[in-house]
Amino acid sequence: MEPADAILNACVTLARAQAISVRTAVLLGAELTDVRDALRRVGIAPIAAGQPIADPAVAILGWRRGIMAELDAACPSGPFAAALIVGAPAARRADIHRALFDRGLFSITPPREEVSVYVQSALLANPSVAGEGAQSVIAMSNLGHNAGFANQLFQYSFLRLYGLRNDAAVETPAWIGEDVYGFARRPIARELPMVKGDQWSVRDLALWTDPRPPVNVDFWGYFQNPPPCWRAHRAFLRRLFAPLPPWREPISRWLERHRPPGTTLVAIHVRRGDYILYGSQKPWFRPIPEAWYLRWLAQIWPTLENPVLFVATDDRDAVLPAFAAYSPLVATDAEAEMPEPRFLADFEIMAQAELLAVCNSSFSHMAALLAPPRQRTFIASIEGESFEPYDPWATDDFWRRFGAPTARPRSLLPRFLRRRSA
Repeated sequence: MEPADAILNACVTLARAQAISVRTAVLLGAELTDVRDALRRVGIAPIAAGQPIADPAVAILGWRRGIMAELDAACPSGPFAAALIVGAPAARRADIHRALFDRGLFSITPPREEVSVYVQSALLANPSVAGEGAQSVIAMSNLGHNAGFANQLFQYSFLRLYGLRNDAAVETPAWIGEDVYGFARRPIARELPMVKGDQWSVRDLALWTDPRPPVNVDFWGYFQNPPPCWRAHRAFLRRLFAPLPPWREPISRWLERHRPPGTTLVAIHVRRGDYILYGSQKPWFRPIPEAWYLRWLAQIWPTLENPVLFVATDDRDAVLPAFAAYSPLVATDAEAEMPEPRFLADFEIMAQAELLAVCNSSFSHMAALLAPPRQRTFIASIEGESFEPYDPWATDDFWRRFGAPTARPRSLLPRFLRRRSA
């Protein structure tokens, strides 16, 4: 197939599969000059790099060394809606995946295509098409067996994004995400070498800067510190973890009833349950006192327009009386309308709140990560005995702030990476 025809087919793929109507194309590479007339015939305006760009715009690149720097120079204000790469060698496919992932784009074409199509992840209408035709695999054989719901979302987020960055398909055992989010599972086909991550610290972040990230491995870990390159994929993660109708619809009805226009929904997460049992043995799991929440609420409540309080907790009988002055809402009516897991109501309402107070729990931490950008997030402060502003997308050690033993050498990952680079 001629390059012009292959490029036009790729533009059609964008329009049909992702509902991206291409109006403008920036051509990077002298060898693409002959496709200009073909683009004009189908209503796409070819322009030179550096000219004003209409949205959405597609970058069309002929493969050569240094094209990523040219891509950045052609659109310094942000990523293109899509990038089409012509003639990329198969041996460089994973390198291209990583470079474009870090610029906010995912592959949606198998490697045999003459033109590789990468789409800005925030524009993907169907997250399942991302990473089609991956050449390697990664697995997590313990997914669903060593942690609760929110920890599993962190683990799957890591797997999905790591796989998309490194041209690797994801293999897992059965887990709750298949029921709640409709994920199509690819079963684990064979035993793979295990790479054990770190339970607490940021050492796992080395995977995102390693020039040769491991693939064809079985990961173990929790992976709760998002690296900087995840931020560009925030909208993709929200779409990825959109609940199916049996859960989504009752939550939508709850929000319509309890958050009418003009109100400010303030959500707090008060974790109790097993935290009560840990005592001084695991102080990073200490229950955050109700007094800290009340101190914070007293500060912010007068500054809000028609605030309403929602309390997410695993012990309503013990917790709610402390907040009686605020007439707290709970998710009982939404839970009554949905199947198990009914705790998803608390999780989704926290993610939809205008303000969220996060405690030392992966449950509210993940809800904050999946919240839209308008949410203002606060986190328990051990030093201040209250809550302070928090950016859940900042690269920090979430558990270190609560006193977790992050210095304990629990990770085999740095040793694994050093051995591979030797």
